[in-house]
Amino acid sequence: MWTTDSQRAFDVQSRGTEMATHPSRWQGPSNYVAWLMGRYKNDDRLPAIEVMTEPSERREGSPCTIPLAKAMFKVGKSIQGKVPLTFGTARIKQAEEFSFPRA
Repeated sequence: MWTTDSQRAFDVQSRGTEMATHPSRWQGPSNYVAWLMGRYKNDDRLPAIEVMTEPSERREGSPCTIPLAKAMFKVGKSIQGKVPLTFGTARIKQAEEFSFPRA
């Protein structure tokens, strides 16, 4: 679980906090979300696709990952099929920020 190599790792931690303040680094995650949605957007084995787990607000010196989460959610939403999209949060205010009108 200590490797960052997604091909060999048992558990890979997102580098969201590294990328959160650098939109120029968002192309890789955007490509990944697009690939994942293209492959699984209509997979009836999935109850939902979680785009990001618990995006964080700025506090205690940590960067805010909400802009990154919103950008990736928009990428997923633009490709979404039958499988609903979700993200993890414990705050209602934060959940409301991610609400998009139905097309």
